Formats: sequence, structure tokens, C-alpha cells
Amino acid sequence: MAREGLLYGSGREGPATDKAGYPIYSGTASLFEEWEFRVMGKWKALAGDEKKDQKRTELSSKVTDALRDDAMKIAQDLGLETLIQADGVPTLVDTMKDAVSVKRELEAVELYKEGSKSKGALSRQYGESMQSYVLRRKRWWTRLKALDEKYSVRKTS
Repeated sequence: MAREGLLYGSGREGPATDKAGYPIYSGTASLFEEWEFRVMGKWKALAGDEKKDQKRTELSSKVTDALRDDAMKIAQDLGLETLIQADGVPTLVDTMKDAVSVKRELEAVELYKEGSKSKGALSRQYGESMQSYVLRRKRWWTRLKALDEKYSVRKTS
């Protein structure tokens, strides 16, 4: 799961979306930041609208429609009364953040192990340009740091 978008030639052009253009999210720790960014961007874009409360309630419904698996169960546990409030989306995002925090360290360890292999799926592949490889490794490092901040590179003198 954590390797999504990091493999050479994976053909991933962006996050999966539903027919209405809302990001599909299943509750994985590795994709939480991207989902949060896209959903909160839509929520904040409504800040200056005259009918923002009504539109934010509609947004909550559309975001909920795009949830799958564990994410949908978390939303169900939160309840409809909470979700249909004007601040339902931020509440959902905060609840989701708490739920995935448990999975973050496990996914970080998995991703670190995969990225450390000299002949693994994240190593430079046959026919891959150096530029492509470096960009994939930067994405790997960024995702690893987002999952668990204990990974760091120290300068040695």
C-alpha cells in the first residue's frame, strides 16, 4: 500500500477519484496526507461563499460517498448527525487522522525496508533514467518522513 505511486512505470496519474471528482480513500496511512490535502482544499475553497454552510454540508456528503473500507467504517462510527454539520469535514479529517496514526509506524517500517533493498522494486530499474530514479527516491523519502518523523539523515562533519 505504501508503495503506491513509487514504482517505476506504475502508470499512476494521480489519486483515484469517484465520478464526481472526489478522492477515493480507504483509510491507509500512506495516502492520508494526500486525501487530507485534497478534501480540506475543497472545504476551505468554500470559505467566501454566501451559502458556505449549505455547500459544506453537501461537500461532507460527497466526501463520504468516496470513502471505502476502513475509512467508511470510521465515518459510520462518527455518525450522520456529526457529518452533516457545517464543520463535518474537518471533524471527519481529524477522526481519520487519529485512526490512521496507529498504522503509520507499521507502514513506515514496511516502506523503509522496501526502499533499503538494493535489488527491490524501488531500486533503479532496467531502462529507467537517472532523473526518474532520483524523483522516485525523493517521493519515497517524502512519504517515509510523512509516515514517521523519526527517520532522518544527519550531517556528519
